[in-house]
Amino acid sequence: FKEGWGVQAGADFRIHSNLTLLSDVRYADYANISVWSVIPGARIHNDDQSQSLAIRLISISPSDSDTRFGVSARYDGDLTPGFRLFGGAASYTDTEAGVTRQLRSAFGGASVTLADNVSMIATAEYDRREQSYTRQAVNLALIFRLGN
Repeated sequence: FKEGWGVQAGADFRIHSNLTLLSDVRYADYANISVWSVIPGARIHNDDQSQSLAIRLISISPSDSDTRFGVSARYDGDLTPGFRLFGGAASYTDTEAGVTRQLRSAFGGASVTLADNVSMIATAEYDRREQSYTRQAVNLALIFRLGN
């Protein structure tokens, strides 16, 4: 499912106290095709970044077909100190095992601080790749932070 080799680079540019521009460029080489993707976007957030909404345009250019476009969005928000909600959705073409197909996905979850160095994250996910698979998952993680 993975590329033979690939490279990616990206940068975030904070252009205002409430706006950050996002950029990501990727190249992947598979056995039968190569793929370029360019992913510009923007994140709107409040001054302390406790609430944010990121929107990205996804363009993918496989060597065997025309450029295709998609979009993704993600929300992150601290509801109270120690309790964070996050969620998002996307619809774009993606290449897996050298085959480019439409992918639709959504996720949502929460992070809760249980103690100074312990937190828990719960996430629900849904992915649908046309003519391939549907994946539904629930993840639960307990995180222990060592040191300060």
